[in-house]
Amino acid sequence: MSMPIMTIVGFGAMGNRFARLFSSEMDVRVSSSRNVANEVADCGASFVSDRGSALATSDYIFLAVPLQALPGLIEEVNAVSKKSVVVIDCCSARVAADQAFCRLHRRHFGVHDVAKGEYCITGDINPEMTGFFHRQGIEIHCMPAEQHDRRNAVIGIGHFIGLSLGRFLAEDEKAVLSGMGSGSKVMALVNHFAGTSPATWRETQIDNPFTGQERERFIKALIQYHDALSRGEYPFEQLPNK
Repeated sequence: MSMPIMTIVGFGAMGNRFARLFSSEMDVRVSSSRNVANEVADCGASFVSDRGSALATSDYIFLAVPLQALPGLIEEVNAVSKKSVVVIDCCSARVAADQAFCRLHRRHFGVHDVAKGEYCITGDINPEMTGFFHRQGIEIHCMPAEQHDRRNAVIGIGHFIGLSLGRFLAEDEKAVLSGMGSGSKVMALVNHFAGTSPATWRETQIDNPFTGQERERFIKALIQYHDALSRGEYPFEQLPNK
């Protein structure tokens, strides 16, 4: 019995990650604007140069691309793919992604990390893919897009801190922090986000509207703590009132 065909469009960090995951049970083919044939082969997948033909023969299509790239790809999938194909995406801003996929005329669901070894699922996951995740030992949690984005907005505070400190601190200040116990933990956060694609963080910081609300709450708290310390008060003995 032949394996189902999975075409992954995009080969950044998420494309690489899911190519490795799906290749255990599927014939995975990767389409990318970059020449990544060797890296794709290392994942147990094959590189394809003709994206249209790959999409047309696929049982599954995984769009590992930024949110802004979805509209054009959705039109292409509508035009060339089989009616029975299942389309998957991994955008982190689920409300905005699901709005884009309203124009898709195929079955679709979104997948995003909710915790280590767990995925959040929005949309219409099929039983075969549910079984695949379970066989891989991955727990899945189906939830509405807004619930996911509100949860992810809290995680976005960590992204905001790491990204902001990375721009704010001078190199010599980063070196000082790296050598200290608590500072090294802060620098680990900064270094974790260094050099990553802006498209990744645009989704968490801009395309998810709830993240802005969390940033606003956080900045307000920082100002309150700063003002208290400036008055000689220590504001960290109890949790702040929400």
